[in-house]
Amino acid sequence: MKKETLLRYQSVSHTPANAVALDDTGQAFAMAQDYRKAGKPTLTVFSQKMPDESREIVQGEQRANSVSSVYFLENKALVYLVNNPDDTWKLVIYLLDKDLKSVDLPLSTIPPHLFKRNQQLWVILSNEVRLYNVADLQLANTYSLPNQTRPVITDGHQIWWANEQGLWARSLTATEPIHVATDLILSQLQVSANFIWGVGEFGQGLFGWQKTGQPLPANTVLNNPETTLTAFAVSPDEEWIAFGNTSGYVVIVERETGTQRWGNRLHKGHVSAITFSADGKWLATGGNAGDGALLKFEHD
Repeated sequence: MKKETLLRYQSVSHTPANAVALDDTGQAFAMAQDYRKAGKPTLTVFSQKMPDESREIVQGEQRANSVSSVYFLENKALVYLVNNPDDTWKLVIYLLDKDLKSVDLPLSTIPPHLFKRNQQLWVILSNEVRLYNVADLQLANTYSLPNQTRPVITDGHQIWWANEQGLWARSLTATEPIHVATDLILSQLQVSANFIWGVGEFGQGLFGWQKTGQPLPANTVLNNPETTLTAFAVSPDEEWIAFGNTSGYVVIVERETGTQRWGNRLHKGHVSAITFSADGKWLATGGNAGDGALLKFEHD
């Protein structure tokens, strides 16, 4: 794997990146952040063609404390969760230079989180999962959640959550959960096409399971509590895992072997967000100082 392109971006607010997003081709890069102050944006879009210029999405009457999640849709629109000054939350679709759609979310005791799955938007609240249609932001369905469960992830068929007893799984329509892993406290969860991924407490260890609950084979990175990371992403074809640490280093490894194929320090502070583009050719990272990096790789 060879590094072909590296572009760097700096947001106005210089606050930690909560999430980063890429469009299908890697040409547009969005960064979601916290704490809008003195007119500084909490959601910024950068263009690969003009890396020194940026577009502020949350502005004017949209004053906000935080943007916690962001994705690009197929029509180049942005979908994101925004926290208003009164601590309420909205789900927003913003098509550049066109109309903005939004829907108010119910009160939640914890910050909600957004997952985009094909043409569906899944919003995780404190006690339920809400499914919205992309086309009109109409509420399509709701599913109950056990109390005091965090983190939570869904692929639209099953839901997984972690608590002090370990990792649990349940069909969205079922009532009885399955205990997937015990004696493991997880601080992050992600789902890819075939696997579930979790980060251990305090960033110690990256763990993987089949969706049936069978643990993936251990290697030098996977299922190894000595691996320390602050953010990670799995490529769409599940061949690569990218992760960052508190020193600002980003590493790309082979999923099956754990062999490192590339690594470099991209951020001054810790790495707070990572994502691959839908075609798997681009990788975007965000740092604790509100800086971003966009990388393109070619296989050996």
